[in-house]
Amino acid sequence: MPFKLPAPGNAAGGRLPRITSHLSYLIQEVRPVENILQAIGNLGFPIAVAAYLLVRIETKLENLAASIASLAQAVNALRK
Repeated sequence: MPFKLPAPGNAAGGRLPRITSHLSYLIQEVRPVENILQAIGNLGFPIAVAAYLLVRIETKLENLAASIASLAQAVNALRK
């Protein structure tokens, strides 16, 4: 049998409907937070992989830039 709330002014002295309205407000406020946490959970792995790949590529790009700079110096030395 489903739970029924007492009418205002009955056993709880009219406080129960006020409490339930506060609970429904809290539930409405918690749902967006749950959605945000779920999105972070779903996107966390791809973000972590992207960050890892960016860090790996960054070091390779720095090495490539250093190689290009040294090649430019070598070409300039040959021209003289």
